[in-house]
Amino acid sequence: MSGFGVVTFYHPGDAGFDAWLAGEHLAAMRTLPGFVRILPFRIAKHQILKDQPQPWQGVLIHEFTEGPTAEQMAAITHSFEQSPVLDGGSMRSLHVFDWLADWRRQPGTSSAVTHLTLVMANANKGQDAEYNAWYEDHHIADTLTVPGNVAMRRGKLSDRQIAADNQHPAGYVVMVAMQTDDVVAITGETGLRSVGKSESGYVFNPRSPAVSDDRTIHVLEATGAELR
Repeated sequence: MSGFGVVTFYHPGDAGFDAWLAGEHLAAMRTLPGFVRILPFRIAKHQILKDQPQPWQGVLIHEFTEGPTAEQMAAITHSFEQSPVLDGGSMRSLHVFDWLADWRRQPGTSSAVTHLTLVMANANKGQDAEYNAWYEDHHIADTLTVPGNVAMRRGKLSDRQIAADNQHPAGYVVMVAMQTDDVVAITGETGLRSVGKSESGYVFNPRSPAVSDDRTIHVLEATGAELR
């Protein structure tokens, strides 16, 4: 297996949440095979799709290099049940994705993340092969030409889920990691290059017709350093 990620949308709770996350939860995650890190975020004020609702306020990204296994899912579930926030189904939305590859990173950049564009994405029906080929052959490289976009990673919705009764509107997750103090400029430049209006002269390859408009886009701001 190539590993998996857990994308958790949640509502911040009491002051005990941060202590739980960096304390007993991190300790529990460190005992699991393949655990890499937790990236904690909040929904940023700046959003690419201004009219799209953002019903959640916080987002956690868990990264693993092994799994998912039933034992890992059970351990994550048990730890979430101890959280001041994540124990109630109405308080969070969990999605497990199998990684399609490791982070594709700009040479010379670190793993630090200040902001993240998270896309809960879909391929049009029957066009998964074309969808994935467009990303691998064109869109990842195009996106990483933008200064400040330092890495991209993708995953496909796993057959093994922590909360089987959750709604899972996305077949894929796309994550674009940024290192910046001006997220507006970077997301703006990414948009300009995608439509051929950037002063840089760089024009992204045309969007594949395999990419569905049925997706949500979330610009996230890190709330602290990664937890390892």
